[in-house]
Formats: sequence, C-alpha cells, structure tokens
Amino acid sequence: MTQQYEKIISSMIIDASKSMKMAKEKAAEQEQKTRRAFAAAFEARIAELEHELVDRDDEIVDLQTQLDQYIMKMKSAETLLMRLKDQIN
Repeated sequence: MTQQYEKIISSMIIDASKSMKMAKEKAAEQEQKTRRAFAAAFEARIAELEHELVDRDDEIVDLQTQLDQYIMKMKSAETLLMRLKDQIN
C-alpha cells in the first residue's frame, strides 16, 4: 500500500513539475512576444520622430531662405533710400 501511495505522490509531483515547466515556457514565450511588440512599437515611434525632424529641418531651411531674401531686400531698400537721400541733398 505504501508503494501505491509513493507512486501516486511521485506521479503528482511529476505532473506538477511538468505543469510548472509548461507554465514557465508559456510565460517565456509571452515575454518574448511582449518584448518584440514593444520593440516594434518603439522602432515605429523612432521612425515617426525622425520623419518629424526631417520635416522641421526642411521648415528651418525654408525660413532661413526667406530670412536671407528679406535681408537682401532690406539692404536694397536701404541702398535705394541712401541714393534718394543723396539726390535730395
């Protein structure tokens, strides 16, 4: 009778061990899936931010070009004003 109990207990221990092993494997798989999903989302966000930076850089270049044009116009206007002033005097 003791041997039967030992077999039953051993069987229960083996089953519990197998269940724990399967649970650990499933948890590890889920962790990998979660890590991959997070990495993919993180990479997508990085790509979005890089795109935004490129757009902002383009805007800065456009604004710098406009500023340069305004400076040239102001210099031309200043030169014209000085000529007119000289003609009046």
